[in-house]
Amino acid sequence: MADESSSLGQTPPQREPEGGPPPAFVLGSALGADLYDDFFEALERSLVPYELGQQTLFKDEDEKFICDEVERKLYEPKLPCGGDKERKVIAKLKKLAEDREWEHCWRAREEIGKWEAVLPQDPQNAGAYYVRREMSPRDQKEDYVWCKQQVKIFRDAKQWDRKWFMELLLDGSPEPVSDFEIQCLFLLRKSNGEVQRLVRLRNILGEVSQGPLHEGTYMLDKKAFASPERFREWCLGCGNFAWFGNQVALQKLHQDYTHGNAWRIINQVDSCGWVPVEKRRPVVKNAKTPDAVKIETGIWFCEDCAYADGKVLLPDDKDGIYWYDGQGYFLNRKGRESSFQQGKPKMKPHLTVTGALRTPDGFVGTKIDPAKKNQAPPSEVVLMRGFFREVCDIFYNTVGGYEGWLVLGSIFSYKAAPEIFKKERAFPGLWLHGQMSSGKTMLAGWLMNIEGLDLEQGGIGLMKASAVGLMQETENYSNLPLLCDEFRAGKIHEAVEAVLRDAYNRLPPVKWTPDGVQRVIQTNFLVCGESTSSDAAMRSRYPHVQVSKDKRLADHRDWFQAHKGKLFLLSRMLLERREEFVRLVMKNLEDWDTTAPLPGVNNRDKFVHGVCYAAWRSVATMLNSHTEKEIGAFAAAMVEHAKASAADVTSETNINIFWTDLMTAVKAGEIDASCFRLEKERKEHAPGNPDQVGHGGRSGWWSYKIFLDPDSTTAQLQMFLVKLRGQITLQRKDLRDQLSKSPGWIEGKFTKRFGPEGGKGPAIKCWGFELDSHAMGYQPVGMEEYDYWLEHPDEADPRLGPLYEIVNWLTKHTEKEER
Repeated sequence: MADESSSLGQTPPQREPEGGPPPAFVLGSALGADLYDDFFEALERSLVPYELGQQTLFKDEDEKFICDEVERKLYEPKLPCGGDKERKVIAKLKKLAEDREWEHCWRAREEIGKWEAVLPQDPQNAGAYYVRREMSPRDQKEDYVWCKQQVKIFRDAKQWDRKWFMELLLDGSPEPVSDFEIQCLFLLRKSNGEVQRLVRLRNILGEVSQGPLHEGTYMLDKKAFASPERFREWCLGCGNFAWFGNQVALQKLHQDYTHGNAWRIINQVDSCGWVPVEKRRPVVKNAKTPDAVKIETGIWFCEDCAYADGKVLLPDDKDGIYWYDGQGYFLNRKGRESSFQQGKPKMKPHLTVTGALRTPDGFVGTKIDPAKKNQAPPSEVVLMRGFFREVCDIFYNTVGGYEGWLVLGSIFSYKAAPEIFKKERAFPGLWLHGQMSSGKTMLAGWLMNIEGLDLEQGGIGLMKASAVGLMQETENYSNLPLLCDEFRAGKIHEAVEAVLRDAYNRLPPVKWTPDGVQRVIQTNFLVCGESTSSDAAMRSRYPHVQVSKDKRLADHRDWFQAHKGKLFLLSRMLLERREEFVRLVMKNLEDWDTTAPLPGVNNRDKFVHGVCYAAWRSVATMLNSHTEKEIGAFAAAMVEHAKASAADVTSETNINIFWTDLMTAVKAGEIDASCFRLEKERKEHAPGNPDQVGHGGRSGWWSYKIFLDPDSTTAQLQMFLVKLRGQITLQRKDLRDQLSKSPGWIEGKFTKRFGPEGGKGPAIKCWGFELDSHAMGYQPVGMEEYDYWLEHPDEADPRLGPLYEIVNWLTKHTEKEER
């Protein structure tokens, strides 16, 4: 019988210490011995992978990659899956089965059927996972002893194929534990640090999973992967995939996943827009670039691309992964808790500015000479300059003034929001209000088109929204405006209003969440509604713009319908030139803060308008689209708008609301005169104005003090407000604390008697106010306005504020009592 080990194509046997070189190397000549010696000499000189770094042949990151990949490639799976390796085993078994001279060839034929059970009929399909139970000397003693003897006999006879077969029997026959293969595309590290597995299933019939994620993949539930029963149920839920392995088989699969997917962890991104990242490689600073403004490092994720360092990133075709600075990022199809209600922004990276703005007659915003149609098109900067200028004109006419530029600046400012918020710990939204059918929702939709979002039908309806739902969306959109519609004062749930208010400082509520991770506000709102909020704190956090048909200078609906799909070019330009834009915004915001003539305007009102101004001016500077005169006119308009907004906010503060409600109740006859005590003192002239005399009878100046009984006054005021379905905004103690901090409050703890002329009633601890210094009392005016009043005695004295109505009422009541 021929020596079976000399056949070509057989697996080379291990080197046997006592048998000398294997016959395959013995060629019957000195050349064979030389080849043998050279081979083992080279083998002895070779390095194992972990010694590669000592040679300093590669960079550290390249060397680590090589070592990691070598270790992963050489790993022997604990739970193998039928494939090419098993086909080679079957090929060797068939060769042994055809050896009629061997008395045990029938055993080989028997094994062939067992190995074919783990393979598909079509080699292109996946195989099945299987386990092998080693022959046990206790349970299969006779077979075990016989196989061991046969191994020794065949080794001594150097019949390597038969020896291999006996070892194959000792290791056990394959037993399928599935009819599919599960492929892990990569591991996803979520924002909370938890790792999930994105997998695809393929069975022996060629069926592939049709999951909801990328290319039909599923997210492998960690609980399902922890026990055979749950894993079996999960597999059946994915389709025609059966698992019938036990816990041991599943644990082996765990081991294989640990090694097979090592160093393949991808960062899962659960929000579109801005995602901060840490650079692993040092940033080389440009000596010409100032360091006054630190540009935050991050990636801006859109549906079709991402932007980092001003460069566009495209997902790889295979897995949809974005690669940046050596790390992979995968934008999830939904947010951490809910789907993206606004969709994802599209920046269309393959569409050029020239192609997007081209029209049959030229380009949007850029006129060309009809006689020179064959000339080269203008540069992209020129085209963007003309386009931006036309957009500004269109919004100016649509809103009815410079407020059209304000709303543009508000949207542009989001591209610098990471830096603005980090410095100021605040970032404003935008509030559009107006009557029904005034066009505010359509205007908001056009503004969202700038961000690459199509929301002309409106955003989240606040009448039906919940605070939890809003919080989930503020986490889904990072530094992208979140459009909310249908705001109506008094109709919105308090918790929803709280989210709208807290978005300014991005204050997260401490609430229970299903996964134990607290929600984080990452953006602010674009609110639309027929009314504004009655909450002064809310009003001060948003620049307000009224949308009205009467204010509209021209109707550009046709223009928007034709070109709304091009507005995203402005946001895309800012992403490509974000560093330049951020530096300009921060500089313009600082200039606004130091030079804007806004005395008496609080810092918050100044800031929310300054952000819009700084962002719009930065874009105008980048494109050189507007003159200094136009920019100055816009700045002046923003100053006036900030002043008007500050006045509105002041009128809505709690203490002013208290005085307004009190005066309304007095006029309605719902407050007794006995709640007040009026004291007066005659002086020669108005406070701080010696040239202004006269008051009432125009002889001298009466300086008044009003004292009120806090318990009786607040009780009667509350009863009046209840009839109107309202209530006092503050509790008694809080009301006193805020009143005591306002001008005109008379310091000290004192008691007064209340009644006509203060002569009746018991002594009561009261609150006192001096009208000469109260904000709603004496109103300083210039001599020109004062002289005009002297010439028109029938008109009201401009120096008398709203509280003098209480003075007049108490005076008339006292005179009536005296009569």
